[in-house]
This record gives sequence, structure tokens and C-alpha cells, in this order.
Amino acid sequence: MPYLDLALANWSFLAAIAAFYVIVKTLKDGPLSAGRAAEVRWVRFLRQWFPLPLLALVLGVGTGLVPGMPVPPIVAEFPRGPEIYYVGAAAVAVLWRDMYKEWRKYRGETTDPDSDRG
Repeated sequence: MPYLDLALANWSFLAAIAAFYVIVKTLKDGPLSAGRAAEVRWVRFLRQWFPLPLLALVLGVGTGLVPGMPVPPIVAEFPRGPEIYYVGAAAVAVLWRDMYKEWRKYRGETTDPDSDRG
């Protein structure tokens, strides 16, 4: 089973995708929501100049900078390998979220464009 071996070798990548998805979704629904941005000035400023998908990429770089984060041996050989590895996981998490939202639209579920849900 080559796919299972690949998944087990890159378990940290898959775990990071799930973690980034949950973290960014939680921030978008809670402290950095569109409703809160209407009330709080610094949240509005942050959302205007620092889009939330970019937040996942910044979290990816930060995660890669943490010493001892698990990465495959081939990734650890490169000077900035862990950072790129976790930025890739963050990018996949953002892509997954966007694909899920589009799928919900395709199914006919009504979504408010200003809403952070979904």
C-alpha cells in the first residue's frame, strides 16, 4: 500500500493541514469575524491589510521555525525546508477551505458573501 506509506511518512503535513484549517476557521468565526470588524477598529484594520488566508501562511512559517517540529528527513536537509513544508500545508488548508465553500455553493446552499461561516 504505497499511499498508506506516503501518508504515514507525511503525517505531520496532514496534521498541520487540519490544524491550520481549524485555527483560521476559529479566528474567522470568533475574534476576527466580520461582525467584530464592524465594531472594533484594530480588527477592521487587520482584516483590511492582512487577509485571513495569509494568516495561515504566516502560521505555517512560524510552525516551521519551531525547533523539533517533525518533518521527513529529506525536508530537514534543506536550509528552509521545514518552513516551506509547513507553508505548503497551510496553502493546502486554505485551498481545501475554498474548495469546500465552492462545493457548498454548487449544492445550492445559500451563503452570505460577508459571512465567515463555511
